Amino acid sequence: MKLNVSDRFNVSRATFVFEMFFNDQFNRELHEMLDFKSREILKREEDDEQIRLRIEYMPRRELPTLAKKILKGGELGYVEDLIYHKSGWYCDTFIKPMTLADRIDCVGVMRFLEDGPSHCLRTYEMNVTVNLPLAGGLIAKQMAKDIEESYKKTARFVGEYIRRHKLA
Repeated sequence: MKLNVSDRFNVSRATFVFEMFFNDQFNRELHEMLDFKSREILKREEDDEQIRLRIEYMPRRELPTLAKKILKGGELGYVEDLIYHKSGWYCDTFIKPMTLADRIDCVGVMRFLEDGPSHCLRTYEMNVTVNLPLAGGLIAKQMAKDIEESYKKTARFVGEYIRRHKLA
């Protein structure tokens, strides 16, 4: 299941990436708004070319009934490996759920594009693959829908954050 999301923000690309995307305060507030139990940075490495993060997320939401049956009470949490390429202004993302990690793949590319003198266009292209007989397609579709909804909420939050912190 392919997913494409794009949002335009009223800040420069550098402001979005460094004062928000990689900012701890921004991420704490964002994940509280998204109702996550926790977000923990497990690893952070940086050199001249890349920033590499491994982050564990624990959402608070309920699993759909079908997913509860398939996961048999497993955790809804997931780990994201993110590789930010400084010269290209983009991230490769690899997401693995804590349950059925050998059967679910979420791989994507997030780009941060200049869109005028003080605007950033964030695009996210992701492919969600669920290798489960019969239910895989339904689960992939639901996961893509959940991710898309999360990005809509995030876009609204970003606009509010920009106004509240006078970043524009």
